[in-house]
Amino acid sequence: MAGIVTMSVGSVLLLTMVNLRGVRTSGGLSLITVGIKVLPLVAVVVVLAMRKYSGVPFEAFSASPLTLPNIATATALTLFALTGFENAVAPVDKVRDPRRTISRAILGGAIFVGMIYLASSSAVMLLLPPDRIAVSPTPYADALVLQWGEPAALLAALGIAVSAFGSLNSLIFGTGELAYAMGLRGDLPHAIARTGRDNIPYVAHMIGGGMTIFLILANSTRATASLFAFVLLLSTAAVLVVYAIGALAAWKENRSPASRAIYAIALLFIAFAFYGAGMEADLWCLVLLAIGGCVRVLMRAFNSRAASILAAEPLPAAPLE
Repeated sequence: MAGIVTMSVGSVLLLTMVNLRGVRTSGGLSLITVGIKVLPLVAVVVVLAMRKYSGVPFEAFSASPLTLPNIATATALTLFALTGFENAVAPVDKVRDPRRTISRAILGGAIFVGMIYLASSSAVMLLLPPDRIAVSPTPYADALVLQWGEPAALLAALGIAVSAFGSLNSLIFGTGELAYAMGLRGDLPHAIARTGRDNIPYVAHMIGGGMTIFLILANSTRATASLFAFVLLLSTAAVLVVYAIGALAAWKENRSPASRAIYAIALLFIAFAFYGAGMEADLWCLVLLAIGGCVRVLMRAFNSRAASILAAEPLPAAPLE
């Protein structure tokens, strides 16, 4: 466990420094890691196609009971793989033609991720027996071993590690940009909105990295599997709040019956995913929201008071000529 914590903290420090070099450096690293991440996912689909043409029968799907709690938990866990596309709206003054570029990035990215995960995860379930998937920490690597042996499994494990590294890079970037935007609006101290060269919000990135390391150390006593599941469900519950607010805002802005029917379905799905995330993750999400709300109220009060003091101060007298 100590080795995992050390590697996690080291990765946060390294990627925080990467983001301090600017959006081009961070974005370039993201493109490289995404390209590497896709390779084992595509390779599993290729193995599935090769098995089909070889005439070897596929494995049967697991006969898990279709209960409401099972479906809800699976929904929350699956949704985690699709979250993060909202980070496309995080950069402040760093995207050319944002109205067009961001909408395409969100829609295109969500569709691409959904399709590739659906294809690759289905391939794994058709290639491996259910009992083996249940106990395997690396089912994708196990699926590749069937066709290409141990070297393929090592490459797949490397690709998975690079995928986690790239995901952390994107989240650190999004966290820094979000804190920077909140500092500009006065929801956080204005000092967080300080920037360096190339408009890099260095204060926001350093504070975000520090808080991430604190959370890793605070949860280091959990077992690896339970820590991963807890962070996964808590992250999903937290981002569901953003999705719910977005759906409610769209409901308010668009009054057409067809659009509101879509928003109602979205809100029902979000409520179902909250149920699937579990009581512990939802309660911790409420705690974090309460802390954030208190910080926002205090910051607004402090900033308005500071503005009032500055406005009430008399201007210095003009020098005598």
